[in-house]
Amino acid sequence: MLVSDVIVLGSGGHARAVVALAEQSTEKLLVSEYVSKTSTDCVPFRDMRFVSEAEASLQPRSGVILNGIGLSVKIKQRHMAFLTLLEGGYQTASLLSKYAYIDKNATKGTGIQVFQMAVIQSGSHVGNHAVIGAGAIVEHDAVIGDYSFISPGAIILGGAIIEEYVTVFAGATILPGVRIGRGSVVGAGSIVLSDVPRHELWVGNPAGRLREVNLDI
Repeated sequence: MLVSDVIVLGSGGHARAVVALAEQSTEKLLVSEYVSKTSTDCVPFRDMRFVSEAEASLQPRSGVILNGIGLSVKIKQRHMAFLTLLEGGYQTASLLSKYAYIDKNATKGTGIQVFQMAVIQSGSHVGNHAVIGAGAIVEHDAVIGDYSFISPGAIILGGAIIEEYVTVFAGATILPGVRIGRGSVVGAGSIVLSDVPRHELWVGNPAGRLREVNLDI
């Protein structure tokens, strides 16, 4: 049975992926509205009601809201918009693809998104509102912090700790036991051999510090 009183925040590529995931996930949610700064005339949004961010925040109501925020230079502001809507009365839901593998001994927070062919192994933990992209692997006893974004094909090896608001871009590998500090970013294809402090961008093989960055809200 589809639940249809569902709204998605965002109108970009990740939001479109979230809409598709919602319909084929274990929760079977049908998104009927989207929240964005401006309306978008593209599939799948043509058949959905547009709600401005101002309207959504001024008229909070019951229902489910999904976080369709992707990897944007304005990600901090968009996260704040999502939190504002949650505080206004919306509920959220986890989206777990039926084509992902999640071990029964892994633990999960609320509002997570796990896309197709992702693997989450025994003893690992995925925090609130974290995203595990298509084909990403979270190995045994790894920790993914709240609001972190693990992009498609990334590998988080055993015992690694990804703190809150971290982005690990596509194809990156975090070695066993390595800690990625809050609000940091790991570049695409990078191999991280040692701990990354908070609020830094690391790239390369082996990965090293490029500059300061902060996705922490």
